[in-house]
Amino acid sequence: LAAAAAAALGGHADALVADAAEAAALDPEGLSRSVIVARDETPGEAWRLDAELPEGCTWLVDALEPDPAVRRAVSRLLADVCLAPDRAAAERAVAADPRIRAVTEDGELRGEGWVALGRGEASGVELAGEAERAAARRDEAAAQLETLAGSLEGARSAAEDARVQAASAAAALREHDHSHRELARAVEHAERGEAERAKNAERAERRIAELEDKRGTLESRLEEVRDRLDEADDAGPVEDDAGDGRAEEAAALLEQVRAVEVEARLSLRSAEERRDHSAGRGDRLRRQAE
Repeated sequence: LAAAAAAALGGHADALVADAAEAAALDPEGLSRSVIVARDETPGEAWRLDAELPEGCTWLVDALEPDPAVRRAVSRLLADVCLAPDRAAAERAVAADPRIRAVTEDGELRGEGWVALGRGEASGVELAGEAERAAARRDEAAAQLETLAGSLEGARSAAEDARVQAASAAAALREHDHSHRELARAVEHAERGEAERAKNAERAERRIAELEDKRGTLESRLEEVRDRLDEADDAGPVEDDAGDGRAEEAAALLEQVRAVEVEARLSLRSAEERRDHSAGRGDRLRRQAE
């Protein structure tokens, strides 16, 4: 609204502000043509012309926020000025009440029978408005810069965290690969051991089968000796040497049968223990590898 205010104020847009006593003491002979506004901070409502405005128009003084020192003076200078959204609205406002001056936001000012338009040198009001807008843009840029600085710092921190996490992940991956290779070697070793124990178990089973056959043979021989002893007893007295020989043979065969049976049981138990131990260790290693 700086252009509208400058156009409506005219020469007062570049006015000097002074106390009433200071203004009275000025020597007009030593001054170029100047407008001086007396400083007056007396509170009060803004004064406006008693008139009805067309739709879309408002009083210019209501749209401004002048310094308290010149508020009363600005209110009186702009009491008859309305702010129009465009040229047509300004023309309607002046036609409705010739006392009214109407100004558009781009600074086109008109009254009954006259219009002031175009651009001249920037007034103090316009320069002040431009300075305020520049300060607002500066503050906005500073706020954005501060926000961007915080975002940049956050991004740097996130990048550093990501690098640390990546390094940790790489170390964990290397450790995992090493552990996996160790487990793979252990599983391979266990599988070889299991294969070897399977061979041993197979040999033990063959040995047990051989011992079972041998025990069967010995038991058959023992049974034959017992049968001969029984037949000899039924036939009557025999020479002591012959009877003793058969008894000793039977006792020896019985002892061999018992020895073979014990050996078979021990071989079977040992084979079962090796098989169970191998199976348990293999399962543990496979679970670790998974």
